[in-house]
Amino acid sequence: MLRWLGWLLWLAPVEEPPRPAALELSWQAPPVCPDAEAVRAQIDALAEADPGGDGTLLVDGRVESASSGYRLTLRTSYADLADERVVEDPDCAALVEATALFVSVSLDPSLAEPEPEPEPEPEPPVEPEPPVEPEPPRPEPLPRSSSPVEPEEDRAPSTPRRRAAPDFVVSLAPMLDAGSLPRLSGGPRVSAALRWPRLGVAMDGTYVVPRRTDTVRGAAGLVQLVSVGARGCGAWSSDAWRIPVCGVVEVGALDVASRGLRPSNRLRYTWLAAGARAGLGYRWTRVGVFAAAELLVPLNRAEVLVGDTAAFSSSVVAGRGLAGIEIFFATDSA
Repeated sequence: MLRWLGWLLWLAPVEEPPRPAALELSWQAPPVCPDAEAVRAQIDALAEADPGGDGTLLVDGRVESASSGYRLTLRTSYADLADERVVEDPDCAALVEATALFVSVSLDPSLAEPEPEPEPEPEPPVEPEPPVEPEPPRPEPLPRSSSPVEPEEDRAPSTPRRRAAPDFVVSLAPMLDAGSLPRLSGGPRVSAALRWPRLGVAMDGTYVVPRRTDTVRGAAGLVQLVSVGARGCGAWSSDAWRIPVCGVVEVGALDVASRGLRPSNRLRYTWLAAGARAGLGYRWTRVGVFAAAELLVPLNRAEVLVGDTAAFSSSVVAGRGLAGIEIFFATDSA
């Protein structure tokens, strides 16, 4: 707090200009930071515009992610005066506090004036010193302990730094699949994820609609896939854009229903695959859109036989493409 006050006093004008009659605030910040309403509330708690003043104070604040935490670029304009300041801090709330202090001084310059120093008190008259009496004999000191106890230093309790809370994200997307089933197929994908600015974890639920195998000796089969997957991701992100690269593990079941056989038959094969995923997403406040591509390698390839002839075999590599919407839910910070 003290360093922000010094910054503000340095910015304070020598002569008090006319006070603004109104304030217009523009604020852009990452979702984890306080919004414009919270910034305006802090400003109103410190100072208000002068209805009898002249003109409007324009304030534009933009907060971006930086290597040290967050970077604030604050621009102000009033009458023919303009100013721009750049400040960085690990805590986004500290930048909001600095913005409120600076804008309050711009609205009411008297807030930056130092309090007058108190006048020194008059020195009391010097009284003559009393006669010095002989000191009484001092008692012999007690023997000290072999392990003296040193007093503990007074330490102010440390305040734990607030960590940025992850976003809880639910997404829904249609998907195209090539290689998991016979021929080109597709189906819906539902996901739930926790996301930090540079990391993320997710769970996926996938259904690939049935496709028909090759016909062998008048018989064929319908193959469908139901699976669940887990993802761990690293990501580059800005206020709105996000580019994740992920590792994927997927487990499920390939269900095969026979066609053309009497009696009919139904088989089930275990689906186990691993691979990689890359994507691109854009976010507004609570809603976003994304697109992604996946490459999966089946770890146990399924094979459907009619007699000794293969009607279907899983591909060596399966590729998928999907695009959909995301809904964001904020979580409490730790």
